[in-house]
Amino acid sequence: MKYLLFALLLLPFHLLAQNTKNDNYWQQEVNTQIEVTLNDETHFLHGFISMEYINHSPDTLHYIYFHLYPNAYQNDRTAFNRQAVENKSTKFYFSPESDR
Repeated sequence: MKYLLFALLLLPFHLLAQNTKNDNYWQQEVNTQIEVTLNDETHFLHGFISMEYINHSPDTLHYIYFHLYPNAYQNDRTAFNRQAVENKSTKFYFSPESDR
């Protein structure tokens, strides 16, 4: 009888904890469509990207940031590499050209 009473007393706290965990969980959703063609003669890609972003969080997102780095891996003087070095990552900067 003691154990039944103890279990009945703990049940509301367990249910409350479970409910709180599930209410705080959400995941963002991004649907992306990419259409790209390659020009074999010029070795150039032409493309179009479409993105749909669905905010499932209870908070309003006022901004969504995108980092667009054209030719990011072309050499060690691109905007991508400058930002990586500013963030103290020199892995790309010191990588051999064959690995880029």
